[in-house]
Order: sequence, then structure tokens, then C-alpha cells
Amino acid sequence: MKAVQIPKLRDSLAPLFGSYRADLYQADRVEELAVPLIESLNPYVDLWLSETQSLIDEVTRVKALVDKIDSDKKPFWASFTLEDSEPTSEPLLRSGETVVDAVKAMHAIGVSAILFNCSQPEIIGEAIQVTQKTLASLNAQSIQIGAYANAFPPQPKNATANDGLDELRADLTPPAYLTWVKQWQKDGATLIGGCCGIGPEHIAAISAYCETK
Repeated sequence: MKAVQIPKLRDSLAPLFGSYRADLYQADRVEELAVPLIESLNPYVDLWLSETQSLIDEVTRVKALVDKIDSDKKPFWASFTLEDSEPTSEPLLRSGETVVDAVKAMHAIGVSAILFNCSQPEIIGEAIQVTQKTLASLNAQSIQIGAYANAFPPQPKNATANDGLDELRADLTPPAYLTWVKQWQKDGATLIGGCCGIGPEHIAAISAYCETK
């Protein structure tokens, strides 16, 4: 009998204290909660994705723990969710920290990619532009940029992800979402997909477009 080889996977490390809620963050509990997840998943993954992160410190602490545990030094991607409940003068994380500061911090800890997810495509577009400029100023263009927006209306500051059903934006049809994808690519994004409310039909439109390029 032939041995079955288990394929390795890309692992998502979700926010430890809830999506969107930087105010619930407890720095002194990160190691307690993250280490069992990292140790359990480490043998089976080929890439770490710390996603839907609302603040810089959680990603920094989780990356440090991954570095201690993962002797293979697999790539580490960081994906942030952005403040989209009200207009801001520049793209911000939901913690209020700037995207510029987040990019500089991620460069300092050696991530392979910086992404933005579970936010409005409009603000993600602004964040990509800021990220591209900041990475260029750091001479760090080897760090990839990515995006996967959601289809929710703007979320209030006290929102709790997965606490119930959310309305979806009727205007974010597959062709409309593809328009954002094209702009993200133009601005430097190379890792593109969809988050909550972006369905298979949206991904099919992206795939069809990419096949023509």
C-alpha cells in the first residue's frame, strides 16, 4: 500500500480577540492563545497568513512567536482590516494606526506580503497606493501587496464579525468588483481575491480576466 502524502496548506491566523475590535486586544494573552495554534498547525502549512488584523502589535507578537516555533522559516503574510465606518484623511487600521506605520512595522519584522481584507474596496484602493509608496521609500519592493475586499456596507466601530447576517452592497456585482481589481493591479497589488460577501461568481470574473492577460 502506498503512503498517502498530506498536502501542505496555507494557514490563516485569525485575530485572537475578535475581528474589527482593536479595543478588545490583550497583549499579555497573545502568547497563551497563539502558541497552541502555531505549534499544532506548523507541520502542515507552507505559509502563514495573519489576517483581518486591526492593529500592528498583535501581528508583531504573533510573527515573533512563529519565528521561534517554525524552524523552516516559512513565508509570513500580514493582512489588515481598515477603518471604513467614516471618512479619514489617510488610510487607517481599525485601531486608528496609519497604514504607513503598519507597512514600516511589517517591513521591520520581515513579512513577505502585506495585504488588506474585510474592508470596503474604496479604502483598500487608497491603502494599496500608500503601501506601494511606502515600500518604495524603504527600497522594499520585494514585499508583495495584496487585497481581498468584502461586500459589506461600512461597519461601525462596535461591529462584531460573524455575530449575525450582514447586508451586502448591491453595487458590488462581479463586473463592478473586477473594476476595483484592475485598479488594484495597476497600483501594484499582485495577490488578489475576495472576502466576506464576495462569491464564486466574483472570483470567476477575476479568473477569466487574468486568463486574458
